[in-house]
Amino acid sequence: MTALVTVQGLAKRYPLASGRVVAAVDGIDFSIAPGEALGLVGESGCGKSTVARLVLRLIEASAGQVQFDGQDIADLSTRQLRDLRRQMQIVFQNPHAALNPRRTVHASIAEPLVVQGGWAQAAVTARVEHLMAQVGLPEGFQWRFPHELSGGQKQRVCIARALALEPRFLVLDEPTSALDVSVQAQILEMLAELRQRLGLSYLFISHNLAVVRAVCERVAVMYLGRIVEEGPVDVVFANPRHPYTRALLAAVLPPRAAGMPTPAVAGDIADASRLPTGCRFAPRCPLVRPSCQEHDPVLADVTPVHRVACPVVTEPNARSR
Repeated sequence: MTALVTVQGLAKRYPLASGRVVAAVDGIDFSIAPGEALGLVGESGCGKSTVARLVLRLIEASAGQVQFDGQDIADLSTRQLRDLRRQMQIVFQNPHAALNPRRTVHASIAEPLVVQGGWAQAAVTARVEHLMAQVGLPEGFQWRFPHELSGGQKQRVCIARALALEPRFLVLDEPTSALDVSVQAQILEMLAELRQRLGLSYLFISHNLAVVRAVCERVAVMYLGRIVEEGPVDVVFANPRHPYTRALLAAVLPPRAAGMPTPAVAGDIADASRLPTGCRFAPRCPLVRPSCQEHDPVLADVTPVHRVACPVVTEPNARSR
């Protein structure tokens, strides 16, 4: 199946006054098929939210390419990019900050329709009412202001706004992390239902592996700007190969999942402006060996659908480790 979204060699680097450079995203590749949900996971600061903004061209890439439906979005003019916004939308992490406190629910949801133009007022009102029903908001809520809503209700408004122009692709940047656990479950169930009913594709960004497991078919694990493991959720969760993925899973799954020993990961994530030589996970890795500090690994196939950036576990005798 032809991919809807294709990312190749994507990078974002920020120069510092000191002369050093922060490699927030450092050459990543992935694709998302129509109707598919890809989870992007990793620690805070690994570059997940930067990827979200690069994929939608909310910020400009330092290198690499993002294609939407076969079209390189970097080649688009301002007008062409505005037209593309109908098909690509984002739901941000914090619904409290994502809504204008002086706008009613109706005005917030209607905003994309007004910006894009071509909608009569009656059509806008009908569309807002339909969207509110889709996300489970009572009709009477449309004249309320954000301070009158709960966190979950605010996020439903943000999701309705993102759906206003009937997009094909949604970027969901930690959409439930600011919500109570019980509300998270309701929002996740709604997102899964909307994807099935509307045929949406998701890039679902989260630090919560359990959430990704519930929502996504595939998962990509990021560490310091790089993807270190990628594959189907069931495969990666049952047989994590990269030491970093094993450490993440050990925090949320029973010990010795899939027969893997629980790893001991020491230290903190490195400064992105002072990356270690070789593998950037080497200073914390329980499987580190001298060559890891000399060569920066790239993703390699361990199966036709499972890729890992760690020669220690991808070499032929690694299964015995």
